[in-house]
Amino acid sequence: MGSNRKALIGGSLVIAVSAFVSPVQGESGLEQATAIMEGTVSVQPERLTRDGRLYGCSVQYSAVFRDWTYRQGAPALLQGSFGLMDRGKGMPVFFVKALVRDFTQGAEGIVTIPAEIESVYLEDSKSRSNHDALLAASASDIPGAKIYAFNVAAPSQMGILDAIISNDIKVAFNRHRGGADVKVPIDMSVTDTGPDGVRKTDAEQILKFPVCSTELIEAIKSDASRK
Repeated sequence: MGSNRKALIGGSLVIAVSAFVSPVQGESGLEQATAIMEGTVSVQPERLTRDGRLYGCSVQYSAVFRDWTYRQGAPALLQGSFGLMDRGKGMPVFFVKALVRDFTQGAEGIVTIPAEIESVYLEDSKSRSNHDALLAASASDIPGAKIYAFNVAAPSQMGILDAIISNDIKVAFNRHRGGADVKVPIDMSVTDTGPDGVRKTDAEQILKFPVCSTELIEAIKSDASRK
């Protein structure tokens, strides 16, 4: 999941938010400060290789959002990744990883606390999701994080791949089994966000995942034809 990079992003966000909050302001100051950072913080497409061979295509994401479903609009940080992975079985699997950290004003300043989450999936603006394409779920090596695997050949999953290309994607999750879903939009064009909340964007970045995915699928087909 790129745990070192995620820890760096989370730490940087806490520092950036803290700069806008005085001890006197407390929770109200925290909400005002996180409002500056609210939205997609960063997206990083990545080619995953092993011994020089492509075996996966990943998109790492980070976003600040307000949880009006479970925490009365309190701010939180969503981090994770999604993409395709070659399992060596003739067809890749689509995966979604997610971790939620709740912003809290502590005695020593702002801290983020990992939250338990369930039922992670992707959805577009027309409420089409890959939820019914779920194959398996497991815990990550990062406390609180979850990994979900989806059938890449399912019609609903194919629609999600189109939504990613169209930059029309949300990460959805709930905080307990059977609970209401929280849906956080991810802007695939955002490369980074400054401490003042100003986003850097690159529209061409959106194409990196589909280009990588096409190359990966062709490589898997080629390998299968040689067996």
